[in-house]
Amino acid sequence: MMSNVVYQTYKSMKKRTFILLSLVVILSLGLAWVVPVPLAHAISPLVQNHQAKVEEKASASAQREQTLLTTIISTANTMIQNRIADLQKLTTRLTSDKRLPSSDKDSMTTSLTTTITDLKNLQAKIDADTDSTTARDDRKSIVTGYKIYAIYEPRTRLLVIIDNLQTSANTVGSLSARLQTLLNTLQSQGKNVTSAQNSLNDMNSQLSKINTSLTADKSLITNVTISTQNPQSVFVTVRQNLSNLRFDFAQIRLDIAQLRTQLHSSTSPTPTLTPSPTK
Repeated sequence: MMSNVVYQTYKSMKKRTFILLSLVVILSLGLAWVVPVPLAHAISPLVQNHQAKVEEKASASAQREQTLLTTIISTANTMIQNRIADLQKLTTRLTSDKRLPSSDKDSMTTSLTTTITDLKNLQAKIDADTDSTTARDDRKSIVTGYKIYAIYEPRTRLLVIIDNLQTSANTVGSLSARLQTLLNTLQSQGKNVTSAQNSLNDMNSQLSKINTSLTADKSLITNVTISTQNPQSVFVTVRQNLSNLRFDFAQIRLDIAQLRTQLHSSTSPTPTLTPSPTK
């Protein structure tokens, strides 16, 4: 009897154990299908939010790039337009200058026209740039590739001044030759032209110094290019030389004034003394 009770108890426990194990398996299988669904719903907004932030950053970055590109192009256009306007004024200055030799005038005008065309072509390229890095490099080339204000414009203006002074010096040279002819004629007529000759000699000496200085200055300026190291030192030297030439031209004007007086004295008839009547 007792043995039967133990057997029944064992059988009942085995049955309950089987049922528990079955429940565990069923629950495990159920969770495998049920749990991912709520997790997917929970994770999906996070993924979408992250994606939205990535897209937002990309859009903001693209907008900043576009704004930067627009700013660079705008400033580059202003820089180019200002330079073209100044070069056009310089062209007008050249074409209206009647003292410039035609060869120099044509050469400088052609150079100005070519530079203006090159700047316009650069502007077209910058306007077509699609990224800020390229546009920034192109904008930098406005300064480094042309150096309108650092080299080109001052170089051209100094050449104009030198050419004008050379024209003036040539005029003085022609005058000197005519004066020498006149003095020779007066001397052959027995006139005393010593003082006038001294003044003319001084004028010629000043003129020789002027021509030597202008030739050297023109060579210095002509050799200045965009690759010249420290071109400003050349410009300063030439400007100082040109400033000093003012005194030489002033001395020539003084010599001419003295010559005028001396020639007038030499060509005036010598007064004759009329003897007093004998009483």
